[in-house]
Amino acid sequence: MFFTKKDIKEFTAYFNKEMPVELQKIYMELNGFSGLVGNSYISVFSVGDLKHFNQEYQVETNLPGYLIFASDGGGESYGFYLNEPFLVYKIPFIPMVDEYKVLVAKNADEFFKALGAAAPMKHMSREKRKDYEIFEIQPIIFGGSPTDKRNKIIVDRNKHFELVRFWNKKYRELKAEN
Repeated sequence: MFFTKKDIKEFTAYFNKEMPVELQKIYMELNGFSGLVGNSYISVFSVGDLKHFNQEYQVETNLPGYLIFASDGGGESYGFYLNEPFLVYKIPFIPMVDEYKVLVAKNADEFFKALGAAAPMKHMSREKRKDYEIFEIQPIIFGGSPTDKRNKIIVDRNKHFELVRFWNKKYRELKAEN
């Protein structure tokens, strides 16, 4: 899926913000891509899916002001804060809270290097693949094992939305009780 000026206009219309130049560089290479980049699996949400995916994951409820644009397919998202200079953070889907985010990159080149690849990556397949997530049945934050294969299932994106919403709601409820 190629990245176009129309995508930049869509982003601006969706989020009332100009698309950061560094994010544009990432999207020129990976718009809608799911697969290996360097030595890392990544699923970069297409620009057309960004608004819907962020709504489904309830990003604004969990991390106000943030936008997630990709997933590592195994429980972590990649995102940035819309109202600050562009910095890419790795943010767990559960709990999707500020205290667990980790800075990954300050620009597109650092992001590609963090994935184990060097840009440009024009040789990569552009075909859109159905993407899946490996999901922990009992999330680590709730005592689940990160290494027990019996604690892992593979789910499609819609099921992942549902599970992430459920467990983040549980997390917020428990935090409110304490």
